[in-house]
Amino acid sequence: MAISMQEDPAAYWNEEAGPRWVTAQAMLDATLAPVSVTIVDAARLSPGERVLDIGCGAGALSLAARDRVGAAGEVVGVDISAPLVQHASKRAGDEARFLQLDAEEGELPASDVALSRFGTMFFQDTERALTNIARALKPGGRCAFACWQPPSENPWLTWPVDAIRQLLPETEPPFPPGADVPGPFRFADPKRLTDAMRNAGFAHANAVSIRKPLSIPGSAEEINDLFLQVGPLSRALADLDERTAAEARARVHDTLASMHDGNGIELAAAWWIVTASV
Repeated sequence: MAISMQEDPAAYWNEEAGPRWVTAQAMLDATLAPVSVTIVDAARLSPGERVLDIGCGAGALSLAARDRVGAAGEVVGVDISAPLVQHASKRAGDEARFLQLDAEEGELPASDVALSRFGTMFFQDTERALTNIARALKPGGRCAFACWQPPSENPWLTWPVDAIRQLLPETEPPFPPGADVPGPFRFADPKRLTDAMRNAGFAHANAVSIRKPLSIPGSAEEINDLFLQVGPLSRALADLDERTAAEARARVHDTLASMHDGNGIELAAAWWIVTASV
């Protein structure tokens, strides 16, 4: 039985999702690199600044930030997942520091800037976590967070589930769009996040829409394996019996084959960049 992100986030990210994201790190980093650029651009990082990367995963955003702050700066990534933190530490060497830490309650290092690439969507208690982040920032410190816009604006992520929609049971999806529970589309309406940030002590909270296609590199087989491991499809398949799941995987395979251009696939994507200061 799949571990629930909502009921046991530590177990989910340490035992189930974390190891899968480590395996998929190279493909995910290549796909999401344009998102990282929009975050570090919005943060206006300067050489010598101290940066805190919330929900750092395998460390891609942390390393992008390190390129901006230089050797005089410092980047610390925090994540609840031990497998991801260990992997980030191994690949980064001395370029950045990584801590296994729950951003909702752990003691965060003092920082000039807080960043997050899709980490804020998974807090159990959003305002509690944001209050803790604000506490770690110096007076006048700032943040830049990315969160996904609605599923309808992100076919790059939802196409596998769309391909098997007719096979899915009439039940609540594992990540209900817009529901105030941990999940990828929690802040599809960014007002929920900007309101929570203001309540947590941030000022000038503002959301900017970014719409850019995302390219997923690799062979059809590699991309198929990626979506079987991470994202909404992996959760949807867990609710199907063995026969239906096999049919679903076949439909996803056929749909992917029709989209693949020989190098990968490219589909529309949309995210919010939310900025604020303390």
